[in-house]
Parts: sequence; structure tokens; C-alpha cells
Amino acid sequence: MSVFETPDLLCAAFEAIGGICAFLVGILTLIAASVAVVVVAGQLKQLVRQVKDGRENIQAIATQIMAAAEANKINRVVSLLTLENTIAERRLVLRETGIKLRRLIETNKSGKKIADFEIEGAKLQFNDAAEMYLNALDRWCFCFLNGLLSEEELRPDYRDLIENAVKKDFPEKFVTGTNLRNIVKVYERWIGILRPHSQ
Repeated sequence: MSVFETPDLLCAAFEAIGGICAFLVGILTLIAASVAVVVVAGQLKQLVRQVKDGRENIQAIATQIMAAAEANKINRVVSLLTLENTIAERRLVLRETGIKLRRLIETNKSGKKIADFEIEGAKLQFNDAAEMYLNALDRWCFCFLNGLLSEEELRPDYRDLIENAVKKDFPEKFVTGTNLRNIVKVYERWIGILRPHSQ
């Protein structure tokens, strides 16, 4: 072995050691990459589970919203039916007191004397019944004006009722400064501008 061969052997040994080190670094890199893939796969699996849970939560929320919307519709119908029932009951009392008052007045005109206090009592009953009826109708109009009742469904049924109340049945109640403002607003929206006269 010559003097020149020893350093070549040394160089070769160092190259071999460098190659082994590079190989070991490559293996360590491969192991680290494998661990990273396993971690990422675990995270992806967790993410997929979270997405599934999120989808189920969204579906549950959508179901609750649909149930709440249906309950809201039912509540609106119940409210409308309650208001309509109140209006109908008060209209019936109004009609009955009106018939009673008319009979007393006609009986009195026919010559059979009716005590004044009976006629005055019947007039009071009639005026109270009219006030109760108009207050119920005004509450209905308030609910309508505040979007609690649907216009396209109710306008055909209530247009004549509102018009009759204002123009035919109780024009004296719709004078300047009336407290039945909601009825006036619905009347003006559906029929036209109301020009109330002063008392």
C-alpha cells in the first residue's frame, strides 16, 4: 500500500460513513413523514367526524326551525280564530241589544207605554255592545296592520265588514279624533280616504 492509497481509503471510508449518515437521515425523514401522514390522517378522520356532526346539527336546527315555523302558523291561525270569535260574539250581543231596543221603541210608538228608564237602559246596553264590538274590530285591525295577519287572505272577508262599520253601521263613531284609529287606517288602505265629519 502506498502513501497515496491510505488517504484514498480514508476518503472512501468518510464517503461511506457520509453515505450511511445520509441513508440514516433519509430513513429518519421517511419515519417522520410516516408519522406526519398518520397524524394528518387522524386529523382528517376527526375533521370528517366533525363535519358529519355539524351536518347532523344543521339538520336538527333546520327541523327545529321548520317545527317553529309550523307552530307559528298554528299560533297565527289560533289568534285569528280567537279574534274572529270575539268579533262574532260581540256582533251577536250587539244585534240582540239592537233588536231589544228597537222592540221597546216600536212598542212605545204603538201606544203601549214603556217606561223611559227601560228604553234608556236598552240604549246604554246597545251603546256598550257597539263599543265592545268596535274595540274588538279595532284590535283585529291592529293585528292586521302590524303584520300578524295576512292581507291577501283576509281582505276579501273583512273589506265589507270594515266598510259597513265605518260608513253604514256606526258613522257617528268615526268623527275627527276617533279612538278607533286602526279601523280608520285599514278603511283608508282598502277603501279610500275617510273624511270624518266633526261632532
